[in-house]
Amino acid sequence: MQVGWVMAGGRQWRWVVWLGTAAALASAPCPAAEPLARPAPQIAVYYGSDVPVPELQAFDWVVLDPVRVDRFDAQEPVATQWLARVDLTRQADAMRGAGWPDTAVDRLFAPLLAQGYKGFLLDGLDALQRSAPQTADAVAALVRTLHARMPEARLLAGGTAWLDTLAPALAGVVTPGLVRERTDDIGGGGSGGGLSEVSEADRAARIATLHRIDEQYHLPAIALDYCASYNRACLRDTANVARAAGVTSYATTPAADMIGIGRLEVMPRRVLLVEPQQPGTSANTMPAVLYLAMPINYLGYRVEFADAYKPLPTVTPDRYAGVVTWFDGNAPRPGAWATWLKRTMGAGVRVAMFNQFGMNMDAPTAQSMGLKTVPGMPSGALTIVSRDPMVGFELQPHPDRRDVVGVRVDPNVPQAQSLLRLSAGSYTYDAAAILPWGGYVLRPFGVFRMPEVDQARWVIQPMDFLRRALALPAMPVPDTTTENGRRLMTVHVDGDGFASRTEFPPSEFAGQALLREIWARYKVPTTVSIIEGEVSAEGMYPKLAPQLEPIARTIFAEPYVEVASHTFSHPFNWLRTVGVQSSDESVDDHRTDTASHTVAPAFSGSLAPDPTAPPAPPEPSAPPKPPAPQPLESLESLQALQALQPSQPPAEDVGSDVFGLNIPHYHFSFDREIAGSIHYINTRLAPPGKPVRVLLWSGNGQVPPVAVRKTVEAGVLNMNGGDTYITRTNPSWTAVAPLGVDKGDNLFQVFAPAQNENIYTNLWHGPYYGFSRAIETFELTDRPLRLKPLGIYYHMYSGTKVASLAALRQVYDWALTQPVMPVYASDYIRKVLDFRNFAVARDGDAWVVRGDGDLRTVRWSGAGVPRLADARDVAGFAPAAGGGTYIHLASGSARFVIGEGPEVLPYVREAGGRLSRWQRSADGRTLSADVAGYVRPFIRFANAARCRATVDGREVSGAHGDDWRIDLGPGNPARLVAQHVELVCGR
Repeated sequence: MQVGWVMAGGRQWRWVVWLGTAAALASAPCPAAEPLARPAPQIAVYYGSDVPVPELQAFDWVVLDPVRVDRFDAQEPVATQWLARVDLTRQADAMRGAGWPDTAVDRLFAPLLAQGYKGFLLDGLDALQRSAPQTADAVAALVRTLHARMPEARLLAGGTAWLDTLAPALAGVVTPGLVRERTDDIGGGGSGGGLSEVSEADRAARIATLHRIDEQYHLPAIALDYCASYNRACLRDTANVARAAGVTSYATTPAADMIGIGRLEVMPRRVLLVEPQQPGTSANTMPAVLYLAMPINYLGYRVEFADAYKPLPTVTPDRYAGVVTWFDGNAPRPGAWATWLKRTMGAGVRVAMFNQFGMNMDAPTAQSMGLKTVPGMPSGALTIVSRDPMVGFELQPHPDRRDVVGVRVDPNVPQAQSLLRLSAGSYTYDAAAILPWGGYVLRPFGVFRMPEVDQARWVIQPMDFLRRALALPAMPVPDTTTENGRRLMTVHVDGDGFASRTEFPPSEFAGQALLREIWARYKVPTTVSIIEGEVSAEGMYPKLAPQLEPIARTIFAEPYVEVASHTFSHPFNWLRTVGVQSSDESVDDHRTDTASHTVAPAFSGSLAPDPTAPPAPPEPSAPPKPPAPQPLESLESLQALQALQPSQPPAEDVGSDVFGLNIPHYHFSFDREIAGSIHYINTRLAPPGKPVRVLLWSGNGQVPPVAVRKTVEAGVLNMNGGDTYITRTNPSWTAVAPLGVDKGDNLFQVFAPAQNENIYTNLWHGPYYGFSRAIETFELTDRPLRLKPLGIYYHMYSGTKVASLAALRQVYDWALTQPVMPVYASDYIRKVLDFRNFAVARDGDAWVVRGDGDLRTVRWSGAGVPRLADARDVAGFAPAAGGGTYIHLASGSARFVIGEGPEVLPYVREAGGRLSRWQRSADGRTLSADVAGYVRPFIRFANAARCRATVDGREVSGAHGDDWRIDLGPGNPARLVAQHVELVCGR
């Protein structure tokens, strides 16, 4: 019997068993550069009802219990393979039946395979051997039948019974634990039963069995171990017992309902933002989202939003790195909030609190949080007694007696530290502090808002505070701004003003001017949208449709244009659409934009009404105006847009529920706006084989969850919204938007990387050259830290004026002198979605990162660089903006160790294109990769002085030094065409 690894689809490695020469395996031919050996698969066991896919995808194989799983799609396209646990002890009676094993295969196993499971854990074998040894033949018959009828299915043995008979058909083995085992001893799947310690003699015997499975059967095996509750130190210590013995275990909770630790320790990457959201408002405009989400994203964490008016989700330390709160007063139900907070902190999840605590800080509450109350109120001016260097980041603190909360750090509490201490006479309090449970910053020392000028400033350095309050560990974090050392550059165009004519000769439509003056001139990847209601015969200007539609077809046919929709009628106020009774929506969809988490409440009745607190505000009959400035297009700009339209009058009957363009006879429908406009573009305007890829949100961009869900159902990506408008006159991180906003139910609205010309031109009232100031935004989001890709974003109406076209040329000319990699909006959106599901894990001193392959950069902020000699799918690295290192990934999954000292092996310093099929020889001196770029692709090697290179087998001529850039032609904006580059270096 032989065993080995076979590459599947360039990303996933599968353990395969050969029985002599019986199996014929299709695999790629061996490359000239021999790849590094692959380790055995990483295996996890998870029997909870809610499957944390982003975290579990760090593992190769994950065993689930389909009886308990709720709302899980095993066919979800991730690298991880999901295996179904089947408890064979429950089949003992059936094994005596005449139809065994075919009936079981048909009724039990085949449906699971059809659901997307890739194999099965046949659990309870040891219990069967003890209680019903006569079932040995029946079990063997089942395994043979499964192997014959479902050869693609992986079969894991849940126990070591009858291995001599079963091993030839198995892909792996799960054995009892080395440190603790369940007293019910059914393989870890039961809901009851306690734990017992494994004796030294039994541990030694089980370790020997694991070695025998490896040496005799050549199968991967793990021991399933336990801790009494989730305790990361206990889980780590338990897993280390196996590691020290040269074998592998997976330690989890008794119910296996949390992410355990084996060879891999998955880093929690979720942060829950908690803020009370007034009914009828959008999560997009909540201060927690506007101000806190971006720093959290930069630190590498996925943001989930929770409305404090609603039951809060369970937050566990296996997947959540922390909770961040924003309260401007007490929580809607202070008692329930205090109970939830205590339970969350007790579970080991740290909390960072901004502005207020959300509850009254009486003496017992303060004491439980490591604080002491300070009675009374200060008299006289407050002065600063002491402050941490992180205070005074963008604005020096301006104490205000009206904001005082009388608490002070208890000096007897270990690890407690004041960050900002203020006093007035004998009154002294701490306005910010780090405590054993996290930390807090009281108003106004987090964000200082200046409504008179519509700006805000950070008083505390948010990233430094969050790192310390949440005790965030150093780890490689996924980065959506950069690929192969180059800053990503996107261009996307909203369709507004397509029917407008230029104000200069020759008089033509805006799209024609942009095509000639901008798009055909620069030929960079550009995502272009139209509003169907502007262009089609069913819109505002049916008589112009015969002229406008051919222009749109010409634009969409260009090889550098990606096709997008900007809806049918350009809704402006998306929140108003929620209450519209349209035939295509169910009642459940008529809700405001609030994240709705599907995880269970922390405990039954945890947020029951608090009799001491006021009730939640009633649902208003009309949504109130959002408290924050409206992002993107304002009503004034929409009116300005309509003023640009042709003078052709609309028909008499105008739809009664108008939120955007006054389209005759139209009544709002989500399906018409999204799926309908996409269908129109695909069938009337887009070339064959080039469908709509993206829906660019219109209006204020504050879309409800149902709208995002409609894009998913239509099979397109979504983007727009956000408010990145940092400039030299507003130089604050408060003006940098996050990646997007969580809409609940696994729905996510992706924000545009930067603002459009509407904002820079005073809502299109002038100056019309104002978009040239976007260069300031691009510079300030690149230094001192690269917070955003370079995103050029504008409307069709920018093609109507000499000044706006000149501004566009200035922006393009500047952008293309920067070290950028132009990509389409869809490429960037996929990176953002990959960021949310990206897994980061420790494997001893190594890091393992895994995504779906769209995001190809992780950022390391500490000292050192990846050690390339034993790294997998790491092509190279480059200095990161603001310090640290960008690590270039050649696939969606990589493993590396951070090493000390300079790297001497050749590596990719930067590349102007996507890397794939990466190989490095065992001695590290031969590299090969496919490189594909839209615009002027190249690859640049470091440590290449004594190297030669070929491109598609042709020798690269010319002298070069240690730093060698190889240009690969003009590129292909229509599709990525790979060129194979090989670098061979002498000794």
